[in-house]
Amino acid sequence: MKKKLLLTSLLAAGAGIFAAGDYFFKIAMTPYKKEPDSKKLSGKDSLYPDKVCFRDFPKEKWNLETKNGLKLFAQYLNHDSDKTAILLHGSMSDSDSMGGFAKMFYDFGYNVLLPDARAHGRSAGKYIGYGWVGKRRHS
Repeated sequence: MKKKLLLTSLLAAGAGIFAAGDYFFKIAMTPYKKEPDSKKLSGKDSLYPDKVCFRDFPKEKWNLETKNGLKLFAQYLNHDSDKTAILLHGSMSDSDSMGGFAKMFYDFGYNVLLPDARAHGRSAGKYIGYGWVGKRRHS
């Protein structure tokens, strides 16, 4: 009887650990489909004028296909400069969220590259890679 109770307890604990691991994996690695804050402009935002300017600014749209067929997206502001700023958005956001900063760097004379991370914004993907899957391998 004790062995059966111990086995049942171990199976229940294992199932609980598996369920918790699955839950936290989904929270950390899969994006939720919610309208990013970058789409909501508020006059209370200190970067509001720059974000409005960025929204209407002519941008080049860049697309790249990975080896496994995912389509990745970026925006590029060409200032015909020899210096370029690469602005990366935060988790669960997109490149538009960096619009105020992009305008600032552009005004300073930089070209500006704004990629959408894997599984964010207009880039495809089921899982967030946090840079791991996009890293270069050196041999």
